[in-house]
Amino acid sequence: MLSRIRFYREGLGQLLAQCDGVDLRATLATDEMALRRVLEDRPDVVLVDVSSREGIEAIRVLGEQAAEVRVVAVAVSTDASEILECAQAGVAGYVTTDASMLELLSILRSVMEGELRCLPIAAAVLRHHLAAISAPQTADGDPRLTGRELEIARLLAQDLANKDIARRLHIEVSTVKSHVHNILEKLHVSRRVEAVASLRSRRATHLMCP
Repeated sequence: MLSRIRFYREGLGQLLAQCDGVDLRATLATDEMALRRVLEDRPDVVLVDVSSREGIEAIRVLGEQAAEVRVVAVAVSTDASEILECAQAGVAGYVTTDASMLELLSILRSVMEGELRCLPIAAAVLRHHLAAISAPQTADGDPRLTGRELEIARLLAQDLANKDIARRLHIEVSTVKSHVHNILEKLHVSRRVEAVASLRSRRATHLMCP
């Protein structure tokens, strides 16, 4: 298990070591130590604490140099952007910050058996993401944004920050971030200003065409 918080790492390690079917090899604090140990031992599964940015980067490195080792992301927030980032890094399981020890063990055992497992909140985000990227396009080539996404896109055009949009629509900032992420993906751009420009360009082209 990789985590930079010592008491958390050691405490969880002691609990895992007492569980049937779990052979705990090591608890490690840094990316360098984790990568060296993984390359030496080639464990079935590695638990990585992603409560800091270093955790996501560690998963990416493990994926590049030890692709056969399955990774379970631990302490994942319920923010959609973080869940998607973990998915893009190649994790095999997600354990959110509010998960119980029983849920962690259930996910760990499923991943050890070769299954992709995550808690309902993570599964919902991933389903939404898959639906968004596979959404059909309209006749004029515009990605079919949802009503809420169009609403947020109009507010983006007013140069409103996420917190201002959240206040205006009476929703959570994390929800706004998720919608903005989906808008950028559907429009195949990486920046908010590019999304606004793309929507304006598509709308103008649509109006000029008979």
